[in-house]
Order: sequence, then C-alpha cells, then structure tokens
Amino acid sequence: MINKKRSGFTLIELLIVIVILSLMAVVTIVILNEARARARDSRRLSDIKQLSKTIEMEDAANPGPLTGCVGGGTDQDVRNCTGPGDIKQFKTRNFTDPLNSSTICAAGVTQSCQYGIRNAAGTGNPLTNNYEICFFLETPVTGIPNGAGLKRVVTDGTYADDCIGSY
Repeated sequence: MINKKRSGFTLIELLIVIVILSLMAVVTIVILNEARARARDSRRLSDIKQLSKTIEMEDAANPGPLTGCVGGGTDQDVRNCTGPGDIKQFKTRNFTDPLNSSTICAAGVTQSCQYGIRNAAGTGNPLTNNYEICFFLETPVTGIPNGAGLKRVVTDGTYADDCIGSY
C-alpha cells in the first residue's frame, strides 16, 4: 500500500482563518466609524468657533441685529445671515454641518442638524451681542458638558447643553 501524504489545509482550519479575518474587518470598521464621527465633531467645533468669532468681531465694528437670519425667537439657518458686514460670508464659507442635514438645530433635535442661530433670550432676532448658535455633536468632546448631543454656544463663547436659551 502506498502512503500518500496530503498537503494543504483542512476545512476547519480555513473556517477559523475566515472567522478571524471577519472579526478583524468588523473591528476596523467600528474604529474607522468612530474616527469619522470625531473628525466631523472637530469640524463642527471649528465652524462654531469661526462663526462666533466673526460675530464678535462684527459686534466690535458694527453692533446690531443680524440680518437675514431672523425668525422672531425661532432657530434659523446661520447660512441665511446676510449682515452686517462680514456676516454675509457665512453662506460663502459654507458653514454647513458635515452630514449636510436639512433639519435646523433647535430644542428637541436628536440627530445631526444644520447650525441654528437665534437670540439667546429666545425673543426677538439675534444680535451681534446677543445670540445663541446650536449644533449637534456625535461623540463626547473634552470641554463640552455632558458628552454628545445637542449643544449651544452663547454670546460669551460658553458652551452649554441643549438649545433652550435662558427662558
């Protein structure tokens, strides 16, 4: 009788390798999705800081109401602001949420939304010295209270939870 030696892998060995590769792929996808969410949040915070600084500079040079983004106490898309002065760049600089949602950030929103602006007191139109910009974070960020979710920055640059204003 001739003894033939088989070379190669058994079915069990191949299945084990496939399972291990599948697990590695799943872990990689989860890590990449978390990194993408953190990158989007970094862009959001950068946009909000730029918006806030532009309004502060405009308040020093030309204080008054923000035109175009008016709504009588309701949240408006910051891209609709047309003045005064450099505020009009909000539209041209493409201050848009990275996920490009059509929903405006306002109280009660539970998902990604476009940056909303209104008067911080909740009445009247936003002013260069009295505004609140609402935005949504997907992940907890150091220095922003209470982790992810709907957030706001007010006239003095302070971050707070939700978009509830002071009323």
